[in-house]
Amino acid sequence: MKTLFFTGRNPENQNGLSWKVWKIQRTGRVVETRWGPIKIIGRRIVLSRSLASKRWPSFATVTEAKSFYDRKVREKLRKGYEIKPRRRRK
Repeated sequence: MKTLFFTGRNPENQNGLSWKVWKIQRTGRVVETRWGPIKIIGRRIVLSRSLASKRWPSFATVTEAKSFYDRKVREKLRKGYEIKPRRRRK
């Protein structure tokens, strides 16, 4: 399972930031994603609520599922998601 994190500005939040997590997993010909908001408490990542999920039914081949998986990861990286969450320096 690959996990990506996003930190962005969100004026609706009290602190002005929005933290999100996005996970993707490929098992054979099936791809499943999970996503949702998170909080950072004492340097630990804590889910704000349960993650939403979406599952794509079996692809015709494992190669198709892998290319779909790779394409989704590239899309999230282009949108600003990172493999490790940013750490703020004091």
